[in-house]
Amino acid sequence: MKTLNNFLETTEYKWIEKMFVSGGKYLSALNYIVEHQPKVIVEYGGGQSTLMITELVNYLDYGGKVIAYESDEY
Repeated sequence: MKTLNNFLETTEYKWIEKMFVSGGKYLSALNYIVEHQPKVIVEYGGGQSTLMITELVNYLDYGGKVIAYESDEY
């Protein structure tokens, strides 16, 4: 079974744990994704949190999709 800890140990983006998980900023959202495996996740923004969520969904490999949108056209 793939877990959040397995993801954090194997991801090439080591900053994810330091920036988002250790401080608890996204911990509940990431645990929710692991536990419930939503088919579609809509995320506002196009930065590091989008990358983190997308990497987790890809790691879990259950067929989920991440849709991100950004209000800044750049």
